[in-house]
Amino acid sequence: RVAANGKQSCNEDRERADGMWHPFATEYGDHFETDAGAYADIAPLLRRFASSVGTTPAALRIYDPYYCNGAVKQHLRRLGFAHVHNDNR
Repeated sequence: RVAANGKQSCNEDRERADGMWHPFATEYGDHFETDAGAYADIAPLLRRFASSVGTTPAALRIYDPYYCNGAVKQHLRRLGFAHVHNDNR
């Protein structure tokens, strides 16, 4: 399908070629997952931020609105950030 802006998108079935389903229209270039190393790079900053607002990394609530396959939750949880919101909606 071609969206109004002329780009390829999945509007009716909203399923990408790799089988990932999203409840919204998608484009191929919108869905690339950030690797675990990038989250390890920013973890010290997140820990420092948590400390500066009087909380712990485990209690810090992180919201990532850009859902791909949900790996951000796993990556950040492994680094001690238990409250990560990243949902496919």
